[in-house]
Amino acid sequence: MTLSRKLKTISILILCLLPALYLWLIAEDRFQSVSHFSVTVEESNNAEASAGLLSLVAGTPSTASESQIIIGFINSSDILFELEEEFDLVGHYTEPAMDVIFRLQRDATKKERIDYYRDNISARVDAHSGLIYLTVESFSPELSEAMSHYVLSKTEDFINELNKDVANKRLSFAQAELKRAQNVIKQNEAALLAFQNQSKIIQPQAIIQAQLEAIQTLRLQKINKEIELTTLEASSPNSPTKRSLQTAINHLGYEISKQEAALSGEDGQKLNQLLAQYKELELDLELSLNLRKGAELILEKTRAEAIATSRFFSVIQNPYLTDDYTHPRRWYLSITAALVILLVLFIVRSLIASVFDRV
Repeated sequence: MTLSRKLKTISILILCLLPALYLWLIAEDRFQSVSHFSVTVEESNNAEASAGLLSLVAGTPSTASESQIIIGFINSSDILFELEEEFDLVGHYTEPAMDVIFRLQRDATKKERIDYYRDNISARVDAHSGLIYLTVESFSPELSEAMSHYVLSKTEDFINELNKDVANKRLSFAQAELKRAQNVIKQNEAALLAFQNQSKIIQPQAIIQAQLEAIQTLRLQKINKEIELTTLEASSPNSPTKRSLQTAINHLGYEISKQEAALSGEDGQKLNQLLAQYKELELDLELSLNLRKGAELILEKTRAEAIATSRFFSVIQNPYLTDDYTHPRRWYLSITAALVILLVLFIVRSLIASVFDRV
């Protein structure tokens, strides 16, 4: 083997060994903390819920959209910067001075820091079980465990606040409708009371009924007087009592006309007009009472639905303190890097040979 060929072989070996030397001598050990949790939504019996009686019977896994909301929260800059401040992540992730590949750069911008944190703090949904897997990676097993507990706690708080916010938004409209119905009832009651005070009549129906009975009594008395007068004229045409009977009949007729005039007419103070106004006010009040009853049912149903669609946070596997590093995968990366380098060198050599052959 010629000297140049030996030098080429040694160069290739050194090139292939460089990634392995970096991984085994310089790269820092990284420790992962993996935890599982679920977000379930309770279901209620619809018939009982509509009657205001809640029955929680089963829990269903969170939907894809809800899982994405939770994952979006964990990946949000808000919680990542909270973690940065709480655990001094800038100081921790920039600490390995020699590991320039896997550490955070000291002059990293906010966007670069967020991207780096998202690479080391992530959440994903298992398609089969529906569980959300939280993975936290750092250069310290204690820090990975502590950050995992912190993220789980913040996620539970977020779900509770989300439940409260959704329930408040659902209830606010129903409560506003109930309040509006109650205000309408007060207005209608005030209008009915003002009408009664102004007309000095509590129940127009009762007065009209009494008035009709009085008119009927007067009519009967008039008929009796007329019969008595007719009889008297037939038996005693010159009787002096005829005049008194005729006067009584005329008086009864006048009273009947007077009472009938009080019952009906275009005047607003007539009993039939007052009854119409009273009926309208009474109908408005009854309608507002029915509206309030409907608003109360809607409010109860909304409360039941708000509880029935609440999300419940459950930790399936708590974070634990790992006793062995998980990254970097030194053997795998060393072999992969060597194969990639050899493949690249082979491709470059083939291209060079192809160019010289054409020349």
